[in-house]
Amino acid sequence: MELLDPKNDAVFKLMLVDDDAAEARISLLSAILRPESPITSATVKNPNMPKKHIRDKDTILDILLELDDGRRIDLEMQMAWRSYIPERAYFYGGKLMTSQLSRGQK
Repeated sequence: MELLDPKNDAVFKLMLVDDDAAEARISLLSAILRPESPITSATVKNPNMPKKHIRDKDTILDILLELDDGRRIDLEMQMAWRSYIPERAYFYGGKLMTSQLSRGQK
């Protein structure tokens, strides 16, 4: 039997997307990331699987981590380095920061 690579974003998503796995998701991510502050929640932001087969491409994995000290982290799995990743990280980081603002807040 061929094993699926857990670094594949679709496989990673299947391991982490189930709401019943929230405690296991936090435990796994805490062990891997070793954050300075404990992870209080790890929400899968895009749980839909748009493709029909697990080996299909274009699956997006976004996990929003919230730490005990109030920090929020957008976590993504990448199989390979791409030249656009820094710009994408800035864009997602900006969206994450502005999503925390209320109307009229500076």
